[in-house]
Amino acid sequence: MIFDDSKKESSEVFMKRNINVEGIGTINVIRNEFTGQWNFELDGRQFIKETRTTFILRNDGSDDIVIRINGNIFSGVKLDINNNQFVLSKPIAWYYYILVFIPLIFALAIGNTNPFAKSGIYFVGGAIGGGIGGFFTALALYASAMELKWYLKLLLVLFICLVAIGILFGIGMAIAK
Repeated sequence: MIFDDSKKESSEVFMKRNINVEGIGTINVIRNEFTGQWNFELDGRQFIKETRTTFILRNDGSDDIVIRINGNIFSGVKLDINNNQFVLSKPIAWYYYILVFIPLIFALAIGNTNPFAKSGIYFVGGAIGGGIGGFFTALALYASAMELKWYLKLLLVLFICLVAIGILFGIGMAIAK
């Protein structure tokens, strides 16, 4: 596997990469992070989408260039360009799967049983808590797939979990009064 990270650009909406493919040239890869739409370009020519994961650039008189997208945010995204593998994103580490479910588990387990009720501390559970926990679990999962340094990603996921717990606590205390 070859990982070309030398010409990587990131923004809030788009992932932009330039991949140097030996014998072909530099392919520009653009992905809209919100819609998941992929665009590939070589020397100003756009690749045509054949299927959901296959793009092709037809060349007159020479071999066509075929790009296949393999994987997803969980397993990592790899491009197969004429049988050459390029890694675009690495898989999510196992410990993030544990961390991202903290808001949902907290809402369902602590919010419904409320072991802190004797102390006067309440957390919301049920449908409201489950909805809040589910939303923040999905948000933390999305954050864990972002391409950040490991400690920034870890801090971001923990921050999302703490915000969720804070909201569950705030609503629980408001309802208890």
